[in-house]
Amino acid sequence: MKATRIITSKNLHRGKYEQLEKQAKRLGKVRSEVWHCYGSINGMSYRCDRTIRDQWLFCKRQFNVSSNAWKETLRDSFGDIKANRESAKEKVRKILYKSIHDEEKRLDFYKPLKSDNWMGDNYLRRLMRKSLFNIFLEVKK
Repeated sequence: MKATRIITSKNLHRGKYEQLEKQAKRLGKVRSEVWHCYGSINGMSYRCDRTIRDQWLFCKRQFNVSSNAWKETLRDSFGDIKANRESAKEKVRKILYKSIHDEEKRLDFYKPLKSDNWMGDNYLRRLMRKSLFNIFLEVKK
């Protein structure tokens, strides 16, 4: 489940509002970069957001926002990517359960799903792509 926090404030003057708006746009770029670079199959080699963060710190990336803000945005975005993958895995498990009646064969498909080694199997890879795409369409609604 994804929750969004909405904060309201009284007497927010124009200058503060403009600063918050700039920060939101900058953090939106961070979020879209994380999704673009690590939300695909190429990002499967990254197990946690800390490795990406460490790479960005080593390269001295500048985002023109506080370091806490972009680090939290990175953590949230990477968490969303992982949650989408887990959701897709659950859908693939259901598909496999319905379509494969041989228990041993089904377990042979479940193991790579659990260990994130599904990219080596063309059938699992296709099912995961379809499931991830369907999840993407559901979120867009």
